[in-house]
Amino acid sequence: MPIHDLQHRLNPQFPEVSSGTIWAQREYLYSRITKHASKILVDSKIGKEDVVNIYRVDPSKILILPFLPPNYLEKNTDEKIKQDFVQKHRLLKDFLFYPAQLWPHKNHLNIIKALGILKRQGLIVNLVLTGSKKGKWNTHDAIMHEAEKQEVINQLQYFGYVDNREISILYQLAKALLMPTSIS
Repeated sequence: MPIHDLQHRLNPQFPEVSSGTIWAQREYLYSRITKHASKILVDSKIGKEDVVNIYRVDPSKILILPFLPPNYLEKNTDEKIKQDFVQKHRLLKDFLFYPAQLWPHKNHLNIIKALGILKRQGLIVNLVLTGSKKGKWNTHDAIMHEAEKQEVINQLQYFGYVDNREISILYQLAKALLMPTSIS
């Protein structure tokens, strides 16, 4: 059985992983998985350490299976298609890409604050975000407010939900992928 994350234990301050009955549901599920599964799949060494430390699981019971790029991503999009995309969307140059839902625990606000710090140090870094605004834990407005406060709004481009071809193009054009893993 897979355990994707233990955010209800590690970051219970985020409502999307702990409000209402979510904490109890996640705890019920993961405590049963750790007791009864013959093997537990996690995505990283840290994920394995979390499961071992929180649920006291024998480490030999846990297998690390890193995330792989989804097979629907195109590896080599035609240059003309990419350039048409750049022009159509007036895509920022030399951008970092963070494809994630706009939920508090996904750390968008800290990324925006980091852009502000870098700008004050004389380094302009552009950022492209994707992810749906739908859902009750959506942080879109807070992200945009923080970008204005940090004076980096012109360094930010938000696409919302994008289809498979568009996300493939964004991955291919990005200078780097952001994947923040801590809220501190």
